[in-house]
Amino acid sequence: MFRCHKSRSFLRQICYQHTDKLSIEQLEVSFNVHTLSNQELTWNIQCETLIQALRRVHAQYNIFASLCNNLLDERNRQPWEELVDGGSGGAAPLVNAVSEFNDAFNDVIDSNFSLVAVKENVVMEVGKTSSDEIIVPDRSKTTDTWISDSATEIKLKLQKNMCTGLTGYSSTFYRNVSRLFPEYLILNGTVKSFNGSYDVNSIIADFTIHGSSCSNYTLIIKFDHLLGNHIRPFCGHWDFNTPNTSNGAWSSFGSRLVDAEDSYTLCEYNHTTNFAILMSPGGRPLSRAHHFPLSLISSIGCGVSILFLVITIIIHVVFWRDVSDDGTKVLINLCVALIISYVIFLAGITQTENKVVCSVIAVAMHYMFLTDFALMLAEGILFVKMVVFIFNKRSIVNQLIPPCWVVPAVIVGISAGVTKLRGYGNHKYCWLSPETNLIWAFIGPALLVITINVIVIIITVYKMMTVKAVAAKTPKEKSKIGLKGIRVMLPLFGVTWVLGTFSLNDDLVMFQYLFAICNSLQGLFIFVFNCCLTDKIRKGYREHKRRRANRMDLKFSTECTNNDNLKTAHRRKNVYTEEMDDTL
Repeated sequence: MFRCHKSRSFLRQICYQHTDKLSIEQLEVSFNVHTLSNQELTWNIQCETLIQALRRVHAQYNIFASLCNNLLDERNRQPWEELVDGGSGGAAPLVNAVSEFNDAFNDVIDSNFSLVAVKENVVMEVGKTSSDEIIVPDRSKTTDTWISDSATEIKLKLQKNMCTGLTGYSSTFYRNVSRLFPEYLILNGTVKSFNGSYDVNSIIADFTIHGSSCSNYTLIIKFDHLLGNHIRPFCGHWDFNTPNTSNGAWSSFGSRLVDAEDSYTLCEYNHTTNFAILMSPGGRPLSRAHHFPLSLISSIGCGVSILFLVITIIIHVVFWRDVSDDGTKVLINLCVALIISYVIFLAGITQTENKVVCSVIAVAMHYMFLTDFALMLAEGILFVKMVVFIFNKRSIVNQLIPPCWVVPAVIVGISAGVTKLRGYGNHKYCWLSPETNLIWAFIGPALLVITINVIVIIITVYKMMTVKAVAAKTPKEKSKIGLKGIRVMLPLFGVTWVLGTFSLNDDLVMFQYLFAICNSLQGLFIFVFNCCLTDKIRKGYREHKRRRANRMDLKFSTECTNNDNLKTAHRRKNVYTEEMDDTL
């Protein structure tokens, strides 16, 4: 039954804040009807009026959730970060306000109910139950949402047969606020700054219970890790009452670490509030001073690569008659694929504002990069055919190129279907999240192609060195020939991506710069080694020039012949005219 005497003013306030144009979902409520005295009848009439207002509470709840969602939108991240850097409470006051709203909402109703508001950045849930176990989020009401992709879960167990009445509860899961709290931690009774020693490595979850007669309960929270390469988990909660702070600090009071795995941590608490897992970075994070130059190098390099890849395509199209073979066809496909990859990278890598758009961009990049590697593998296969099976002149390009575009689509389709797009994009970049196993759907095929192509390079260089004409040369001359072959093959075979293995370690900043330079300029290297320094293009140019000269000679000869014919005809005409004059 509604506690009308306590909630009347609150519900009236809600009622006055709404208009009849609001779309209201039916809220399941129970209202017990008794034999009423005059006084009870008066209260009942008042309650019936308040029930009409309460039916609008669902809309009010969704409106409040939408307000919080908009405030925490990615477009507002910079102002929030400025608040944190300025020494204020960051998002902590907002989280506190949401907790108070949930408490007030839960106080209104005495009946069994459950209400969930799912938004892009927050998932809010409030309810009352007679069950001795409460699990949030409610998976049945949050399917196909960002929270359903997270393993984070709160489980409250009440002591059986020791509780009476209903237990009210409220929870809120925040998607993007882990870095919007002041970075302070209570250690040994002293408030200290993180100073890079800790990161909030989970979404922040708020959970509160109301009106339960049970004081004995077990609260277990499973935190899904946001970032990999972190160690030493710390079960934390936000203490708003920490002295000498603007809005509180992280504390481990009343918590116990139950289990810790690579992807999640289990914590037990003896109280309810706002919770998160804190962890120490496993390696030294990359300094912000390197972020801008690395980004600039990648952007400029990709732009330069696009330009020279287009030039490479134009040159081969112009000389197509003389340079067309299996290798040229695969090269053109590789150039087209790389151009598409670079364009998607430049236009979409940072488009993180919209999760759906970001996921689509990440899927497209995954597909195109796998296609790039597939075509690099095709280049390697053609090199083996050319060097090892030199007498086999049969073209295999029609068997090579289609799988290079189809197989990556199959891999991406399976990956996206199995993960339901979880891991495609995060709050930083629209790419495969390194914190999930999905990244291996790219690293695995890429490493396989690189390994095969390294073997191809070894075989090719060995065959070059054992040719009689080369075998007779000095070691220095052999080295020059071998290096010339390697420099041509490296950009085509994607071996420069080996640098990416070393660049994963933030301590090896030099390799990150080398990786950014080599891979963003891959298009330039392809142009240099496959247009400027290749005999095929030079021969094609000479043939093209010769044919053009022949056409010019033929045209000139034709024009001369035509001129001679005209002169002869003109002379004959003059002779005829003179003869006619003599006759007359």
